[in-house]
Amino acid sequence: MPLLDDINQKIATLLRSLLDLPLDAPVEELSRAACGKWDSLVQVALIALLEDSFDVEFVIDDYPGMESFSGISSALKAKLAKSE
Repeated sequence: MPLLDDINQKIATLLRSLLDLPLDAPVEELSRAACGKWDSLVQVALIALLEDSFDVEFVIDDYPGMESFSGISSALKAKLAKSE
């Protein structure tokens, strides 16, 4: 499993890119509810990019918990731990 810092850095990079945020924008406290740019299309793109980047597959039951940086990080860590 990749290091936690590497995982979080990749999530942050993807969020900044998809939401068109500055490269140094803090995203650790970011959530879908607090960000107007984070709509359903961004959510689908984010999940697809995470699946491709980390070679994991999320199921629909995972999606509701993936609407914040911390939720994404937790869901991704759980998937990576299961794949070991």
